[in-house]
Amino acid sequence: MPLLLCVLFLVNADLRVQTISPRLGVINRSILLLRQNFQALVLLLVGQFRVGSDSGVVLCLEAALVGRDLGVESFDGLLSSEHLLKLGGATVWDGSRCFRIRASSVGGSHRQSGSDGERNDRLHDVEPLGDPAPDAIDFKDSASQVLDCTHAPVAQLDRASGFEPEGREFESLRARHFPARVARSGRRMGRFIRRQIALLWLGLASLGLASSPVVATAAERILHRVGTDDPATVDPHKVSLPGEQLIVLDLFMGLTTPGMNGRPMPGSAESWTVSPDGKTYTFKLRPNTRWSDGRPLTATDWVWSFQRMLDPKTAFPLASRLFPIKHARAVATGAMPIERLAVRAVGNDTLVIELENPTPYFTDVIMSSAMPAPRHAIEKHGTAWLRPGNFVGNGAFVLKDWRPNAHVELVRNPNFWGASRVRLDGVFHYPLGNPATLVRRFDAGELDLILVVPPERTAELRQRHGESLRLGRGIANEVVVFNVKRGPTADVRVRRALAMLIEREVIARNIIGFPGVQAYSYVPPGVLNYSSAAVPDFAKWPEARRVAEARKLLTAAGYDAGKPLSLRLAFPSTDLNRKVAVAIGAMWSRAGVKVELQSKETKALFADVGVGNFDSTRSVWLAAASDPHAYLERLLSTGSAVGVNTSGYANPAFDALLAEASAEVDIEQRAAKLREAEALALADMPVAPVYYLVGRRLVSKRVQGFGDNPRGLYPSWLMTVTPR
Repeated sequence: MPLLLCVLFLVNADLRVQTISPRLGVINRSILLLRQNFQALVLLLVGQFRVGSDSGVVLCLEAALVGRDLGVESFDGLLSSEHLLKLGGATVWDGSRCFRIRASSVGGSHRQSGSDGERNDRLHDVEPLGDPAPDAIDFKDSASQVLDCTHAPVAQLDRASGFEPEGREFESLRARHFPARVARSGRRMGRFIRRQIALLWLGLASLGLASSPVVATAAERILHRVGTDDPATVDPHKVSLPGEQLIVLDLFMGLTTPGMNGRPMPGSAESWTVSPDGKTYTFKLRPNTRWSDGRPLTATDWVWSFQRMLDPKTAFPLASRLFPIKHARAVATGAMPIERLAVRAVGNDTLVIELENPTPYFTDVIMSSAMPAPRHAIEKHGTAWLRPGNFVGNGAFVLKDWRPNAHVELVRNPNFWGASRVRLDGVFHYPLGNPATLVRRFDAGELDLILVVPPERTAELRQRHGESLRLGRGIANEVVVFNVKRGPTADVRVRRALAMLIEREVIARNIIGFPGVQAYSYVPPGVLNYSSAAVPDFAKWPEARRVAEARKLLTAAGYDAGKPLSLRLAFPSTDLNRKVAVAIGAMWSRAGVKVELQSKETKALFADVGVGNFDSTRSVWLAAASDPHAYLERLLSTGSAVGVNTSGYANPAFDALLAEASAEVDIEQRAAKLREAEALALADMPVAPVYYLVGRRLVSKRVQGFGDNPRGLYPSWLMTVTPR
């Protein structure tokens, strides 16, 4: 039968209680850190929070010790000391602002089940009681979303900390208020709380919950990292977003894999050889490479995986990156059956891949774009193979929990070939949310690695965190993609005019805060095998000439003061993207262009662009390899068939030049062909380069093994953290 535990904590606001056990502890005065491997859940410790200048609230929480059917295994950082939760009412205070949460924000189910899960969000039914305006608060990510816990069930306390009971109810959870005078007992309260903690710990020990063999999770090495996107999938043959790829790198491992320097090193293959003509790669698989369920991973599994990647039915968004493989393009476009793909197994431990042409960057491509998929798990579970419990991978970690818009939790894979080299016990991947909230969580020690830091906070964070802030220029290109198939941007004169009107130097200096990263080329500086990139004819023109020429082009296209050009500019809904979009819109307006700015969630924007529902959109070009071809291939007409060429650009002359470059063995001659192709595309301007990516990372001093690299690839298995 469930046991009921009632704990009364009268905590003075200035009291700091340190960790009291390896399993149960209070940190930063009011945050509960509790993890379990036993079939019970203990809830919870809450301190006093100030309501005014001299009043306080003391809470008593009752929680049942319940069985395994509750299904919740960890609570981390339920409340922060800067937030007050008035449990008896429905008011939340974040230190300076007060919010009322209406009754409809509480109760009901909150169900999630991986990628097929359903959500019932009740977090937007909030109204402010005073300044600032509601749009100053991001209710999706802020800890000020703490809900009224007076009545069960509690759907969610703090989404950022991952407390979501998946629709299960806390029938015994309730809160009481005590008079504020009780909370003013000063030092007596400190002695009282210490006695209560000691009694609690003794009580837990008497229940058999405090014995050391049960849990030692407080000493676990768990990496908490923030990427860029909330994943739509972790299927390695369905991913397309950068944040999804970062998670996939932890769950799967290609034949080659990125080192912390961003360059390929042996992965599932322990070695490989290349034929003298550069067209045949022979990979020797590691003898101990297995799937996470213990089943051997053979060369035959790799053959099936490559066929699945390039099968038109799979619609792998990154399939074009594998077009160097012989017959890959024909297979991906349906012109050949998948069995014609030039990937074959020689025994169980040898894989042979033939290429169409010499491809010096092939091992670079496959380290992030060619992961295996478990045929046996997919055939058994269908699309449900991605759910925790069904999941099978071959990477350093396996999927334990996946909660959309909250986190993806991974645990160490004991069957990983390099398990002895993995020092982390697990990884939490969080989606990029409100930057201010993320920085606060980093300051509180809840996050170890933030891969995207707002540029406007660079100076402040450098002063506060010093060497924890890492800056570096990447080899990615921030661009504006035009729809060349429909709408006003189908006219090349309109595209060229819009590209001319963008003042890249102003954006680089005033918004990005990194002068010198303005982009006029598709291929960023620093890319291997390319000494210099092509630039458009207007790159050196003064501003006045650009504006005048843009007006002429728009007039020739049929637009003037009586009939101004109107178009949409879509962008991912982050603060930086909004600032850049606003600036570009203002620059376009100098020529009389009327711009409708459309802020969209990444997945929604990706879906709209995929079906051509856009005029222009902000995007980032992340290449599959450090090679000019990896950037320019995004404009191949065949790329439209696999979702990479989102502009819909199709120029046979451009395609032919890339084909000639691919067949060229001499590196300099190859580069010359690629430069000619780049100049041709810049004249057509299906995509307008804006600036080269600047990486800003916050890396906790707890993290060891991290190394910045221009590729932005940071495999978790190469890092570790000091235990919390």
